[in-house]
Parts: sequence; C-alpha cells; structure tokens
Amino acid sequence: MKYSIILIIACLIPSVSLYAQEAPVTFQAKDLQLMSQRITGSQQNWPLVVELAHHNSENNSFTLAPSDVLRLQNFSTLSTTVSKQQKRVQDLISSGATIFAPQKLKQVELLSTEYKKSVQNGELEEAVAYAEEFPEAVNNLEQTLLANRLVDIQAQITKKDGDVNKRKGLLGSWEDA
Repeated sequence: MKYSIILIIACLIPSVSLYAQEAPVTFQAKDLQLMSQRITGSQQNWPLVVELAHHNSENNSFTLAPSDVLRLQNFSTLSTTVSKQQKRVQDLISSGATIFAPQKLKQVELLSTEYKKSVQNGELEEAVAYAEEFPEAVNNLEQTLLANRLVDIQAQITKKDGDVNKRKGLLGSWEDA
C-alpha cells in the first residue's frame, strides 16, 4: 500500500512540473528586472524579456509564452558563458593582450560590443549568435597572446618609431640623442 501511494505521487510530480512549464508567465512591470534575473540569469538582459513578452498596458503587466520562457532560459547559459569569458578577457589584457595580440583583442572587443548591442535592442537570435562565437574568439586571443609572448621583447621595441631628444641642464637647448 505504501509503495503504491509513493508510486502515484511520483507519477503526479512530473506532470505538475510539466503543467507549470506550459502555463504562461505573467508579472508586473515593476518586477521586470527580477524576472529577467530569474529567467535569463542577469538583470541586464531585461530588453530581451520585454521584446518577447506581451505587454498589457491596462494593468501594466507582461506575459511570456512558455516557448519564450524556454528560449530565454536556454539563453541564460550562453549569457553566463559570455560573462565568464569577459572576465577571462580582462585577465588576458592584464597578461599583455594589448601589446602582444592587439588585432585579436579588437576582434573580441567588437564581438562583445555587438553582443551587448543585440541584448540592448532585444534581438535574441543575434545575441545567441554572438554569444556562441565569443568563447572561440577568446580562445584565439589567448593562443595568439601566448604565441607572441615567446617572441623576443626587443623585436617589439624595434617596431616603435620616433626620435628621442635630450636636454642638458634646466636652460639647455634640445639636442638629438
């Protein structure tokens, strides 16, 4: 008898969670950032929520279809990945990426900028595409940085052009060094 009750309860629990996923999510506008945090993993992704949600202006609420909730939840993993990769880029900059891999760094920064623009504009598909490209671009940046750091530093210094002048004493004139 105990086992049959446990079996019935075990069968009902998955159906309740499936039902919850099939119901639309409705929330007040004041809770937009909170819902963005819950669904997408970041409050900064609220434009994506606004773009996908239906806005009811009479009671100032938003309603997300179950399919859109699922799309935003899938995006949350990509958003987390991008955040981690952006921290990694900062570490690479600290390790000399601005000197040893400036072109790759510019590519990564451009990709990051485009990702942020697409999120701010509520363009989910574009944000997903940029987020999927981002880890590979950061890997390329790291590989280029490591490869170029092995090059003798003197070779980097000889790339610099310019004249060096010196001045003797406080009132002396400038002379070529």
